[in-house]
Amino acid sequence: MLATIFCAAAVYSQSKPAAGEGQTSAPNLPSNDVPPLYGKGLRMRTGATGSVPPTTAVLAMNGVCDTSQKAKGATGCRILITKAEMEDLLRVVQPNASPTEQHQFEINYLKLAAAAGEAQRRHLEADPQVAEQIRTQEKLVRMQVLANLLYRNVEKQANDVPAAELEKYYQDHRDDYKQEEVLRVYIPKTPSAVNGQAADLAILKAMAEDVRKRALAGEDFDSLQKDVFVNLGIKGTPPATKVTVTKLTKLPAAERPALALDTGSVSDVVETAVTFVVLKMESRGVIPLESAKADVVNAVQHERMQAQIREITENGKTQFNLSYLELPAAPDVLPPPQVMSLPGEQGTAAALVMSRGYLKGTPPSHKREAVAYPSKKRSTTPPN
Repeated sequence: MLATIFCAAAVYSQSKPAAGEGQTSAPNLPSNDVPPLYGKGLRMRTGATGSVPPTTAVLAMNGVCDTSQKAKGATGCRILITKAEMEDLLRVVQPNASPTEQHQFEINYLKLAAAAGEAQRRHLEADPQVAEQIRTQEKLVRMQVLANLLYRNVEKQANDVPAAELEKYYQDHRDDYKQEEVLRVYIPKTPSAVNGQAADLAILKAMAEDVRKRALAGEDFDSLQKDVFVNLGIKGTPPATKVTVTKLTKLPAAERPALALDTGSVSDVVETAVTFVVLKMESRGVIPLESAKADVVNAVQHERMQAQIREITENGKTQFNLSYLELPAAPDVLPPPQVMSLPGEQGTAAALVMSRGYLKGTPPSHKREAVAYPSKKRSTTPPN
């Protein structure tokens, strides 16, 4: 039995052998009533002839069979792949694909099944090397499916976060959710004219000091910024003066000392390479949990996921020969690598759909970046 994709097209189809030529009848496909082959896709299609029945054969292969299921005394075999079987396969490997992608997958899968069937007619699987390749790929497919299932299981557990755990994380990390409102006015060091003459730094610094005095007197920062643009002859809309500072939105380094100001206080004039700045601490607070919930949930889920990965990697049940692998420490077991383009999260199924340029796009790569370590002689001593 060939085992190329998902352990061979024929492996899937031969779980339901067709009736006839000495074999028992396939489920839902009586030997005396085999529907004709349809050549235009496999989903339920309506038209003059109505819907396509689930038992419709979409591929028939004569002279191909699973000898373990062949009836005693039979002289030949026939394998049918039905519309229902194709839909079952699509539910497993392409559950979220578009109708176009599903249709292309069907075509490619049946081409693969037909080629595998012809290989069986020629008894290519009898070659010891081919048999070994099939066994190896079946083993890898099983490992890949189980590893991906473990990863999804761990991910599901990590995502199921109790409300109490969210509250605890939020309280333990309140500093991460501080929010400060800062007002600022820019006096840019531009070559714009002031009273018809080129501005120099002394004039700009004096303008900045005047802005600070007016800010101390309680003038509106938006009005102050507009006056700066008018006095410097700068056309266009002045920048917003209010800045909300959180762990994700930071002030430029030169302006950060303003965060130490008392609420309502105005900074001295701050000079940078391109501007003079006057800042005011408008307000301080903490983002409420309701507003920060999405960030808190993501952070907790990440922590829970990393904790489970560490537990699986370091529980002592698996030992890596670090000398042989030339690694300084055991690698994380999850997420699992996708090997040999076997069916992973988006492995063979996506590759088959987009193969040979039928659809535009490139299947996502699951390659992990290799880490360079000093070359040394490998040890063949097994781990303790």
